[in-house]
Amino acid sequence: SVPPAPEPPLRLGIRVGQRYASWRQGRGIMFDDCYEHEVWNQSEGERIVLFLDVVRPLPGVYAVINALFIFAMRWHPTVLTYKRRAPLVADGVRSRPN
Repeated sequence: SVPPAPEPPLRLGIRVGQRYASWRQGRGIMFDDCYEHEVWNQSEGERIVLFLDVVRPLPGVYAVINALFIFAMRWHPTVLTYKRRAPLVADGVRSRPN
């Protein structure tokens, strides 16, 4: 059965398809982003996300397209921004670079 939407809405959560979950300290969440999904953070805290792309075996041309897409994402502006910020976050600096 599909669980109902949380009542009242969670302050920090995720919906994947019709399933809802929330983050808990020290726990991770893994999901397939091929499904419709959304996240929200209505808390005062910062939400930090680690994206991992798990490459699945795909047939023929789809495997090539997937590999090219993953390779090209290295130069996406968002990825480049977070690569520049990564040393700051790793050192525990919370301020954003100018």
